[in-house]
Amino acid sequence: MQVPLHNKELYAACLAEEFDIPTPEYALINLNQAFIQTLKGEDRLRIEELTVKVVFGCKYYEGYSDLPVSIKTSLIKELSPETVFAFDVLIMNFDRTRTRKPNLIINGNDYYCIDHEHSLYVNRVFSKYDIQDWGPFRTSSTSHVFFDFLRKSNNVDFSLFMDLLRSFRTSCLDKAFNVLNDNNMNTEDFEETNAYLQDVINNKQKFHNLLNDLIS
Repeated sequence: MQVPLHNKELYAACLAEEFDIPTPEYALINLNQAFIQTLKGEDRLRIEELTVKVVFGCKYYEGYSDLPVSIKTSLIKELSPETVFAFDVLIMNFDRTRTRKPNLIINGNDYYCIDHEHSLYVNRVFSKYDIQDWGPFRTSSTSHVFFDFLRKSNNVDFSLFMDLLRSFRTSCLDKAFNVLNDNNMNTEDFEETNAYLQDVINNKQKFHNLLNDLIS
């Protein structure tokens, strides 16, 4: 059975709270028949084809827009680039890119990281991965939105994220697991996700080295 995308969104949202990553308020939304009947055309057909009619949704924030391709270095510094980059390395999120879509919305110096449905597709513990597995972060067509900035910077400091990692416990995912269970959702990916993250905790220095090696 294919694991629903909202599992990944929910896991990532819980992790974002632990690592001080601004993300929109979120909820699992039950699409009941009364709501479905208000839809028309392809929207209705797409929802009716869902096996489980529960979807991940988040709050809409007025005045926010996608991070522009051309952005001043002074503004990037206000967006916690080291922390966002490290978070995306942690969850293996290759979908926050410079050339396709940043999945980061801004309003002045305020920002939210969004759309994590393609993260945490892990199939082994962290220590069994190699730096090449994070290759898309450094490939020009798929590079991380902050890769160029960090690579060119002379004073990159991941200490804030590493401090948070030292106090991180995977038990934060229990909330997501309970919500999914309460909604009769498939949670077959939970144990593997938990084991991967626990191995990061057990190999913090290797993770720190990975962050530095990726931008070297």
